[in-house]
Amino acid sequence: MKAVFISVFCLVALIVCIEGDTNRNKRWLLDRCSADGDCGADRCCVRYLKICASKRGLNQSCNLVNLHGCGCKDGLECRVYKSLGSLKYYRCLESEGSGDM
Repeated sequence: MKAVFISVFCLVALIVCIEGDTNRNKRWLLDRCSADGDCGADRCCVRYLKICASKRGLNQSCNLVNLHGCGCKDGLECRVYKSLGSLKYYRCLESEGSGDM
């Protein structure tokens, strides 16, 4: 039983080493990046954390875009959704003029 365990452990370690050589930027479930181009379509490189994340979708909050640097998906824009006095709440909404006629 001990020999089987050691064999499986060595096999897993070998697979991890091989994958590590082919994609050094991948860390478990997070893709490491240095620019938006490293992440693919509808994804961006989160400022300061340097990990790939999905851009904000329709009706999702975009209040902290200046902090994380990930804006809305293509075809959407960050616009004021509600206002409470001087406080504004932003969401990713369809670009104005993008409706069908």
